[in-house]
Amino acid sequence: MLALCKLRSPCRPTCQCAFYLLSRLLGRRESMRTHYAVNRRRQCPAPERPLVGNLRRVWQDLPCSCQLSPQEMIMLNPVAFTLCSYNVLCQDTMERTMYLYHLCRESDIQWAKRWHALSQEFAHLDADIFCLQEVQADQFDSYYQKLFNQLGYKGAYKRKTKLKADGCATFWKANKFELVKIREVEYFMPGTSLVCDNIGLVVCLKVLGKEPMSSSPDLNREIVVANTHLLFNERLGDVKLCQVALLLAHLQQVASTGTVGFRPVILCGDFNATASSPLYWFLTKGKLFYEALPRHEVSGQGVLGGPRVGYPLLPESAEISERSCRFHADLAHAGSHADSALDKQAYLGHHLKFIPVYDCEQPSEIDWVSFVIGINTGWVDHMFYSPSVKTVSFYPQGPHSIVEKLRCKRRLELLSCSEILNRVGYLPNAQCGSDHIPLLAEFEFVH
Repeated sequence: MLALCKLRSPCRPTCQCAFYLLSRLLGRRESMRTHYAVNRRRQCPAPERPLVGNLRRVWQDLPCSCQLSPQEMIMLNPVAFTLCSYNVLCQDTMERTMYLYHLCRESDIQWAKRWHALSQEFAHLDADIFCLQEVQADQFDSYYQKLFNQLGYKGAYKRKTKLKADGCATFWKANKFELVKIREVEYFMPGTSLVCDNIGLVVCLKVLGKEPMSSSPDLNREIVVANTHLLFNERLGDVKLCQVALLLAHLQQVASTGTVGFRPVILCGDFNATASSPLYWFLTKGKLFYEALPRHEVSGQGVLGGPRVGYPLLPESAEISERSCRFHADLAHAGSHADSALDKQAYLGHHLKFIPVYDCEQPSEIDWVSFVIGINTGWVDHMFYSPSVKTVSFYPQGPHSIVEKLRCKRRLELLSCSEILNRVGYLPNAQCGSDHIPLLAEFEFVH
């Protein structure tokens, strides 16, 4: 639901993950993102596409880790596409919590005005894939699907369980992608601690486009996109970890190539967790020892303490290995084994090797936020990608090179709270239809 976070200062996130901070201070922050570590990002003063409203956000180029020559890059013939993740704010939810929006103009928070602003933002963003959260169920057909169909998109929608008002929607341009598979993920498991209504939506898409791709096997032309909105309650960190583990089990099942590898994956949404949290650490590092971790601190939303997260984390009925976040049946099919007696420790892991699109590496980025709700602000919306790799040879009998099948080329910058307030004021408003701001990134895909 709504992501709220009381901060010590108006714009600076509070870090709750002690081991994460310690690793940064000691300069030993393990990284799966070597191309982020030593290169400074360049900002493009004149972005190619229109900016969103009056936020005046600029594109940031991201360094490339590959050692290929320009000619070899041309020979790879990559396909470029953009993806946007955006919590669009459910109108019913907002109207039940109007006290949070007392600093906004009353006219700006009416649905007709908000929809006009959102429609303008969608047009300006012009992403090839949109992953939306908090899409109100009774507005999906008449507003969202109607608009995106007119713009040339196809889409899928998953409503939250227990007839909640909203859900997640994913749209893709029909001339760039073809749907292969949809997986709806429910985090509600009766008889367990997982009684919340949050959900995930996973789609496998075949990349269309350049002619040489026509001879590629379908498997080599597919990407998997996961869209989710996790539980808000900052005191139920163990439940959030379970929700992530459930999503990763389904995601790895859909993305599996049938051997040891995965199709390229993009995971995005509103995680209701900060970039300094153990939950974020788990996604980017692929492992988390959660024994004795205070439940309230898992998402880093400003609340300290709470009961310790206990072992086992996942209910037995989930039939998921905590060490890999894969279904037991998938492990058996792959010739692996589920958690044995020797493995029974408070450890959560996965093998997707996620790289964050938005990662704090520069001092100015510490103040980034992705939502502003009155005096409450924070950075809880995230986008990750798992590049997958392939071996190629550019010349007959030539040496082989390992290349990433998916890489992030650039991203639309995030802003600090003060920058947002100075440029457009409190959210939502006439320029921005939600209390969140959209994430937007450009990727290159090599078939």
